Amino acid sequence: MKGAIALIWACILMASIGYAAAASSEGSDMSFNGIFEATITTTQSAPVALEKMSITPVISWGQTSAQLDARFLDGAFDSLSLSGAGSLAGINMSSSLKLDPAAAEFVSWQLNASFTLLDLSFTSATNIVPVQTKSYTQVTVSGSADEVDFQSSFKFGTCPVEFWEANTCVSWIMFDCDAKMSICSQFDDEIGFRNITVSMKDLLLFDDFLGIHGSFNGVITFATDKKVFTPTLRLIPSWFFCSNIELLGGVNIDPTLSIGSISFYGVRGQVDVGDGLTFIFAESLSAQKNSSITGKADYWERLGVSSPLSTCCGSEGSFAVDAYFKCDSGSSDALFGLGLVTGSFDFPLSEGFTFSVDADLPTGSAGWQLAWTIRVLW
Repeated sequence: MKGAIALIWACILMASIGYAAAASSEGSDMSFNGIFEATITTTQSAPVALEKMSITPVISWGQTSAQLDARFLDGAFDSLSLSGAGSLAGINMSSSLKLDPAAAEFVSWQLNASFTLLDLSFTSATNIVPVQTKSYTQVTVSGSADEVDFQSSFKFGTCPVEFWEANTCVSWIMFDCDAKMSICSQFDDEIGFRNITVSMKDLLLFDDFLGIHGSFNGVITFATDKKVFTPTLRLIPSWFFCSNIELLGGVNIDPTLSIGSISFYGVRGQVDVGDGLTFIFAESLSAQKNSSITGKADYWERLGVSSPLSTCCGSEGSFAVDAYFKCDSGSSDALFGLGLVTGSFDFPLSEGFTFSVDADLPTGSAGWQLAWTIRVLW
């Protein structure tokens, strides 16, 4: 049954593409383009497996466009969406319909609109889903006055129509030290007032102390039952041999909001050798910070190299190789606790055809994986 349904959707897809091509050839102001992408994986257990495939034809005429997006996952028709965008009487509008082709079921419908009135920007986003009580509309108003930016958003349930939540933010630049300031408040239909957040970003502490630039970020959240202060210290050396480096730290605050101690939890940076060749390094001194510093929660250290690649057709390719190390060297069978090596290779073969490879090579018992991707633009 699912195979028959998938075949029906495939026929609809091919008919839509054929109609788009015909329409494109008839209208001189129309254009027809799109992208086709397919990814094949190679693992220890499966030498060749079609992991995913997608095709996205787009028709454009003037300020209006229509797009069909079909995606296949593990050989099955996984998702289908039809969307369009245009302008009507000064109002920019877009709509997207998402379907589950395998089950022939409706997934969601989104309608967005935006316009400007009296130097204020208004946007509206409506999301309709099968469960009517989870459908909503969100209206946002934003603007600026005397170098102060503000934004307010209100979310309402659509069935039944009821208030859900509201958020308001005001932001400005503290001119004495160029720090970015903001104050945000949140309300909802369950408890009313939820919290107020005051944040400061890029407060200059010192500009050149022993060749180091120091800045401070801080966030204070006031809720009905608690107050949370999250400070962050960032030191950026300007030494000639390694100018792109960050020392990441925090400030420990006691309940009286007095500074108790300063601690460092990581370092990251990059060294530009020349001709685009770049060495990247990152080390986390706290397991809770691994993900934000190295990019992977299970590894505390990352060493990598990346570079652009010259190609025959004018487009630029790229490659990157990264090595990740575990905190406990006993958990890895490789030298120095090496736990994972990743690589990526992206190479345009012609103006509209690109070939890429992504590799994940763990050193332990976990299986390796290669992902081969072809991408065709027209």
